[in-house]
Amino acid sequence: MKSILRKLLVIGITGVVLTGVFVFALLSSEPVVAPTKSLSPRDVQAAKNKVKAIRQQLIARRSQVELKLSQQDIDAIMAVASYSIPNMQFAGSVTPYGMAVAGSASVPIAGSRYLNVSCMLLPDFDASGLQDCRIGSIPLPSGLIQAVAVTGFGWVFGDDAKRTLDQLISGAQFQNGQLALVADKPVDFREQIKGGIQGLANTAKSIHRQDEIDIATIDVYLTTLRTMDNSPESLAPYVVEVMRTAMARTSAGADPATENTAALWALAIKFGTYRFASLAGYEGKPKVGKRRAASLQGRKDLALHFLYSAILEQLGRAQLAFSIGEIKELLDANQGGSGYSFADLAADKAGLKFSEWIGDDDHAKAAQDLLAFEGSEKAFFPLVHDLPEGLREQEFKRIFGSVGSDKYRALASKIDQRIEQLPLYSGNDSAVRSRSYQTPIDAIDNGQWFVVDTHIHTKFSDGSHTVAEVADKAASFGCDAIAIADHGDRNLKKVASKSYVDAIRNADYAHPNMSILTGLEWNIAPFMGREHATVLFPQSDDLLGQISTFRNRYDSYKKRSEDMLSAEPGLKYLADINVYGTQPVVFYNHPSRKSFYLSEVGHDMATWMAASDLVVGMSGAPGHQKKKGKNNGSYSMQHRTVGGWDPAVAKVGGQWDQLLQRGLNVWGARANSDFHNTQMDYWPCQFSTTHVYARSNRHNDVIQALHAGQFWGQHGRFVEALDFSVTTSNGQSIVMGDVGSHARGEEVSVNIAIQLAQQDWQGLQASLSKLELIAVMSNSVKAYPLPSQATPSGRVELRHQLPIYADSTVVRLRGVSKQAGRRDYWFYSNPIRIQSRG
Repeated sequence: MKSILRKLLVIGITGVVLTGVFVFALLSSEPVVAPTKSLSPRDVQAAKNKVKAIRQQLIARRSQVELKLSQQDIDAIMAVASYSIPNMQFAGSVTPYGMAVAGSASVPIAGSRYLNVSCMLLPDFDASGLQDCRIGSIPLPSGLIQAVAVTGFGWVFGDDAKRTLDQLISGAQFQNGQLALVADKPVDFREQIKGGIQGLANTAKSIHRQDEIDIATIDVYLTTLRTMDNSPESLAPYVVEVMRTAMARTSAGADPATENTAALWALAIKFGTYRFASLAGYEGKPKVGKRRAASLQGRKDLALHFLYSAILEQLGRAQLAFSIGEIKELLDANQGGSGYSFADLAADKAGLKFSEWIGDDDHAKAAQDLLAFEGSEKAFFPLVHDLPEGLREQEFKRIFGSVGSDKYRALASKIDQRIEQLPLYSGNDSAVRSRSYQTPIDAIDNGQWFVVDTHIHTKFSDGSHTVAEVADKAASFGCDAIAIADHGDRNLKKVASKSYVDAIRNADYAHPNMSILTGLEWNIAPFMGREHATVLFPQSDDLLGQISTFRNRYDSYKKRSEDMLSAEPGLKYLADINVYGTQPVVFYNHPSRKSFYLSEVGHDMATWMAASDLVVGMSGAPGHQKKKGKNNGSYSMQHRTVGGWDPAVAKVGGQWDQLLQRGLNVWGARANSDFHNTQMDYWPCQFSTTHVYARSNRHNDVIQALHAGQFWGQHGRFVEALDFSVTTSNGQSIVMGDVGSHARGEEVSVNIAIQLAQQDWQGLQASLSKLELIAVMSNSVKAYPLPSQATPSGRVELRHQLPIYADSTVVRLRGVSKQAGRRDYWFYSNPIRIQSRG
């Protein structure tokens, strides 16, 4: 017995040793092909052209095929193959004496080990052939490799195809640095290859996850989709419906991961392509009802990227799906393509993540619970509005270099982070809240109130009047300070020039009782002109150099560069400007005008404010107020103004309140004319006014006051004065834009004093119809109606006791003057923040 055990032990040890020696011989510590993972649009285009040429030769109804590959062709094809196949690198080299082909696969065993494969295609006395082939350090018989390759090819595609491949290898010639291949082929070569590929596909389907895809279950979800109204354009409502069906079936005992997977396949078949049905195992076309395209963020292409990548993940090809997405975008970057799109890439990544998550046993049920009731795309699809798109080859190369560069990977990582923060994956249906409550500068003491308009255009850009003409009119309507902020578009040569600065300075001199600030309407990066922000520059001797340099370097109108992938480089430049304690101030203009989602406004404001303290707020009331109805404020796309105010500000619990909930002190009570001409605009301070508490109405004092936030805005000039403050239990008085502390659980006194104007902007009797106090807490927003009855002298004065329980409570005020037969006038205050202690 002991003898038998001893022999078995020796045999076992010998087997282990031999296996170890064999593995050691197979694997190497260094790859024979060094990993680069660098791919350019030019590589992709070259590979596509050559593969297309080869394909045309093979499928042409001719009896002979002639192929030529240069070293450049081989390099491009190998680069695409290396990038497409995970953990693999390929290389090929052609010389007058033959061709070498090699590949290295990364193997996660005992650190970094590599399986290297190499082979030579060399001419011999009578024919060329595969020689000196190796796997690791193990040589392989030359004839064996070629025989196996040719025989296997014939087994799949037939004897005629086998003879063609054999002739291509044996007849290989090496001339002028090129590989030339010539062979006879059958005229129906295309049909033979197609039949072989179909056979491989059928074999793969029979063994690859086919048993996991239940056609009957997919039919349940296709039925759900058929019974839906086809009117929604967004993919989100359809996701909701199939997830509700999945939730019901799970409650009846079905497996949630299986149900979610079937629901996803149904969505892809309905809104993607019928080809997905054959991958799922359908013999013919399933019943999907009336077909239509769905969209994500208003774009059908994003929905297709999302669904295609999701199905590829279902088939177990997640990395391949991502690589295909990147290669497609690189191809688009070439001449004639739509340009490289990081938005499309984000959709690919989002589809992969969605498929992986909802089909995972640990997350499937939670995914149902959220998606069955969250009817918004924002639950599972990231914002892509600020990602670069349309990059041409040279532009892509200049900014990113290649897909393997640090800059490229940094942006790809940013997309990954954005996806991970979505409610479906973060487990949180609200944004991560910051607790930085500090105001940019101290509140203003010993000041007075001034009427300002900080967004005005002139003939230097697309305005119809000169600076002097605008200044005269502004003074006649009672402005104490105005800001000329012409567009920074690069085709407007005189903006931010010496003549621009001089014209503003001369008008300022001509109006000693009114200050005229120098500003710029910045085409903020990376939007290339879609999004605008007003930048007001402090008065200084270096003003011309500062504004011209900023405009030339950082205005993104139809321009893209490494410094314009985000607003941060421009904001950093502005942060270096400091004139005796006064820095530039930045306001987001007409924030919702071109947004698809209102959440884009919150996202952009939070991003910019995280990058710089100079970004303090947004235009709660946009200009172009002469425009009526649905075009008021030039809001003619997805969103409309509410009472003349931007919906991000006007909707209680909207983006402004959500930013305040996150701890960001955002000033939204800015009402400006955005004056261009009298056809669509009122003159500065004629209808829209911002009332600022400042030390004086001089340039830098106004800028400091805008930073501090003690201001309010209105339409219609129906309010003459507003005093809005909070008194805490210890007697501290907190004003607009300020932050104070208060004992938790005790009441604060909200103090309101409003003096109505004797007449509104049209000379009619001013009135206050409704007054609301809006309280913003960490997890809720409440609107408290307040008494609005004015005294005969037009005075409204009251105190409201408000208990403070939340860590942070923000209060803001708004009121409306109802106008019979006309649009109502609203005023809005800036917020006051109260932090709890104890």
